[in-house]
Amino acid sequence: MEYATTDDIINSGRSMTADELTIAYKKIAEASAMIRMRAKSQGKDFDKLVAEDGDLAIVANSVVVSTVIRYLNESKTDPAVTQFSQAAGGYSFSGTYAASGARVSIWETEWKMLGLKKQKMGFVEMFDYGRN
Repeated sequence: MEYATTDDIINSGRSMTADELTIAYKKIAEASAMIRMRAKSQGKDFDKLVAEDGDLAIVANSVVVSTVIRYLNESKTDPAVTQFSQAAGGYSFSGTYAASGARVSIWETEWKMLGLKKQKMGFVEMFDYGRN
């Protein structure tokens, strides 16, 4: 199950060439598989969760669309930026390029939105306090 379509990408305002459409089909499948695999590693059936929760389906669609658009933009003159730093005289600009290489990259904030990235809290009991 893919969580987005190329039409979703086009409807978000990102036009695509024929070559980009071919790439987008593959990257939508890749991003969707990455989400399913992360969910499986946490003991969740993401397809079932999406089918039961319309809001989660919308968020999954948004994450996949954003991820594929970022991937497509990396090869253009407007690359995806998360953090970068540049200074000249009294002017500075900062950001980072999201260089994912040949695969799509889902950001940590997006994993959180999908419910697949949670903080873990734990501690080690240093003293027994007579509980044994």
